[in-house]
Amino acid sequence: MKNEINSSNYQSENLGKDDLAKSLVILLGMDGYEGQLKKLSLPALRKMYDGLLSNAVHVSQVRREAYDARKELKISQDRSASLERDLNRLKKGK
Repeated sequence: MKNEINSSNYQSENLGKDDLAKSLVILLGMDGYEGQLKKLSLPALRKMYDGLLSNAVHVSQVRREAYDARKELKISQDRSASLERDLNRLKKGK
């Protein structure tokens, strides 16, 4: 079962303008620009926050899928190497 990241728990409706601005400063790495972000309208801040959060969720899911794919590839390669060793042993045994 995959662990799904649900962004609905972190929606911007629960945050005020100051909280949104502070969160965006952190997410965007824009130290010192909190005042500039506070000048934006609340809908604009929410749109930015939700967009960034949505992108972060998708990136996280893609990274997890890539990790799982690498893990499955390693298992397949190990099985293949094991079967090749067994085949070589059988050939030498004849």
